[in-house]
Amino acid sequence: MTLLRDSFTAAVYVLVTLLLCKTVDAQNATITVDFKTTLETNGLSKLDRRKFINVHSSVFDADWKNELEKLKYLTDDLDVYFGRDTGEVSWLLSQMREDTKRPGFVEFNLLQDYCQKLQLQHVGRQGLRNFIDHEDPVVAAQPVAIWPECTTIKPPDQSRPWKIGSPEAAGEYIAYWLNMARSIEGAPRPRFVELLNEPLYEIERGGIKATAQEVFEFHRRAATQLRAYCPDVKWGGYTCAFPDIETEDFKNWEQTWKQFIDIVGEDIDFYSLHLYDFPGVNFGQQMFRKGCQLEATLDTIEHYSALKFGKPKPFLISEYGSQLHDWYEQPWSSQRDWLCIKAINSMMMQFMSRHDQIVKAVPFVPGLAEWGFDQKLKLPYHWRLLKRANEPANYSGDVVFTDQIKIYEFWQHVKGSRVVTSSTDGQLLTEAFVDGHQAFLIINNLSTEPVTLDVPALRRGIKPTKVFVKHLYFHEGKVQLDGRYFEAGSKSLVVGPEASLQLICDFEKPLVRSNRVQEKKHFATTQFAEIVKGVRTKYAIKGVKMHKEGAGTLRIAIGRDHGLVLQPHVIFNGNALALPDTYRGPAQKDRPLFFGVLEIPVPNRFIKKSNIIEVQFPDNGGKISAVSLVRRTPATTAGQE
Repeated sequence: MTLLRDSFTAAVYVLVTLLLCKTVDAQNATITVDFKTTLETNGLSKLDRRKFINVHSSVFDADWKNELEKLKYLTDDLDVYFGRDTGEVSWLLSQMREDTKRPGFVEFNLLQDYCQKLQLQHVGRQGLRNFIDHEDPVVAAQPVAIWPECTTIKPPDQSRPWKIGSPEAAGEYIAYWLNMARSIEGAPRPRFVELLNEPLYEIERGGIKATAQEVFEFHRRAATQLRAYCPDVKWGGYTCAFPDIETEDFKNWEQTWKQFIDIVGEDIDFYSLHLYDFPGVNFGQQMFRKGCQLEATLDTIEHYSALKFGKPKPFLISEYGSQLHDWYEQPWSSQRDWLCIKAINSMMMQFMSRHDQIVKAVPFVPGLAEWGFDQKLKLPYHWRLLKRANEPANYSGDVVFTDQIKIYEFWQHVKGSRVVTSSTDGQLLTEAFVDGHQAFLIINNLSTEPVTLDVPALRRGIKPTKVFVKHLYFHEGKVQLDGRYFEAGSKSLVVGPEASLQLICDFEKPLVRSNRVQEKKHFATTQFAEIVKGVRTKYAIKGVKMHKEGAGTLRIAIGRDHGLVLQPHVIFNGNALALPDTYRGPAQKDRPLFFGVLEIPVPNRFIKKSNIIEVQFPDNGGKISAVSLVRRTPATTAGQE
């Protein structure tokens, strides 16, 4: 029995067979998990909770000043980290004077005084400092403060109004702030800095005309100061809102991400972007990121970066979740929280599958966010982890958690090393981790239909002493998080629509992971190609290590108008591949076009050191934007050819 065959090894707990209830005559899909085989990607296997289990807040935010018990619950009980700060660096600039000897630059002495005061404030917040071990913020500046033409700085001491004069002046200011206000004595020094938060979106919204090239040159020039003064801090951008790179037949790609990588990519540490589902926009339209659309966006950027620099740059996802267009100007509701929860849980699992390429992924879950309160409508901010107890009737009462706390309660105990798991149904995302005597299997349902898990009898080998099941779902107008022990005689489990299920398996003895599997992604030597009817587009993937055992997945990202064929004829080293019937995630009918990754199993016997892939469509239109092969092989030298 091989390590990667679609069945369990002898010592593994359970084989789950899934029946999609929405299709009466559908074939059963299988989830497999091998708790004894560690899955490594570029040497990484351990779940980094600091990277994935975090909130869009800082422990020093005003939201937490009087909520120490809630901070304690988040950090001590739920093991949650604090992931992003976009306020202090922008606010501080509004207090600054212009240097009379260097027009357009901040006056150094005043900045130094303010930074010393900020340090003392942070040191003095002893209650908040108790949680500093869970503080790991990405720092970002707001364009309305930093971009030279966006705002006029009016110092509170009534000195002459002024503006930042250049990218170098902006970069120097951020670097000085980092060195003087963020130290071991005060708030922790951030590991990651985004120069501008959503600059193309925010600058345009502010009525300022600036080209993408100007924004990207700003990044390049400002970063010279960060490199000079803060060589230990990694920086990135362009912190893109709504990266619709496929629109206008990928013209958007040419004008945004390609141009950004061409201008800044040599010097940058990571690519920063925001990814949101639109579950309701323009009164009923649905435009989703989760699923194959998200995969295609990241694969396209990753492929171009790999070709240009020899290996891809990592990603920092500093915001993700759900936009709430059709629910704007409405009070808080559990239903609206669910729109965020279901998007976050799906995307989080997709990011976990790329954990070697993701330096951090921060769901957009701020605290109480009173800075976002709409004074005109008397409505609080839409995205919050905290609310007032009497909402939605009125904004009064004690501060309590919203239903978004259930994200973190669902992931509360998950830790350990990633182990091999897979699903034959692209609508079911799976991850599994082992930590000592516990194992965790997480299943996320991308489908809008419930899924029944048929559980056969336990197979031979080590059996768990108990199995606890968590189910995070939406029912009767409320977000539900249920937990119960799985009874030995039970035959099935149900995962609700767009819901998540977790099995926590306890064993008498620690599970020994006796095998390792390595996963590696190989990109084709070329990238973009026009799709022409009947033409076989050829791609080459080289440098693949040979092994007698293993498995492969060919990934082809395509962008095509609706109504065109999404399943091409694919030849891999002369062998026709069988394509899955569906793609991962929700339908894209309301998006301008289909953009997604086709994930195609490749038998191990087809794979060579150098591979030729041919892709042929029966109709014209659209582009192939990325091609790669994900290869899993046993992490041993035995059997290599």
